[in-house]
Amino acid sequence: MMLYRPSSARRAAACLALLCGGAAHAQDAFDFSYAGSRGVLSGRLEGTLQADGDTIVVSAIDFASFGGNLGPALPFVSSALAWKFGGSESPIVSIGGTHMDIGTCSYLTTTTDCAGGQGFIFDTTGWLSQAFDNGLGNPPRPFLNFSPAFGDMVEPFYAKNWSIAAVSAVPEPSTYALMLAGLGALAIAARRGRAAQRRAPTIYPAA
Repeated sequence: MMLYRPSSARRAAACLALLCGGAAHAQDAFDFSYAGSRGVLSGRLEGTLQADGDTIVVSAIDFASFGGNLGPALPFVSSALAWKFGGSESPIVSIGGTHMDIGTCSYLTTTTDCAGGQGFIFDTTGWLSQAFDNGLGNPPRPFLNFSPAFGDMVEPFYAKNWSIAAVSAVPEPSTYALMLAGLGALAIAARRGRAAQRRAPTIYPAA
């Protein structure tokens, strides 16, 4: 029985496929916006879409802008609920806007205090609305709080004004390195294959 031995070019191609397929994937990225009473907050977040297809656990916020003007960087991202009361909740948003629990800040004066910093909060658990209720007796409701750099808004949150969409993931640097290595292996294998063909003797069938 003859064993099949793939050519060096095919082996290199298979290697490239394994390298690219096995490379670490960048975290999901989403462009978001919210239309408040004073303008539109927009930006990009990184996070992981959960199995329910709606909830996103957020790890970072980038390019946060208000009214088209880029705001300060927001390196601190937390569950607003955990930020206020302590706990282990993860910062989340949802595609439909029904579950929002996220707070961001440009810098912290203490481990939990954003006083003097810039950022924004989305909360659908109800605690934020109660914090600003001032004894009016309103029931807990979805609420938001934007600092001056992001419109200076304290008002109810409306899911219909929230928009979010996934964007193409950008490969990580390690992925590019693996792809380049694989392409280099393909080029070397192709050159060796052509050289071997030129050296091979021509065999003619017997008359």
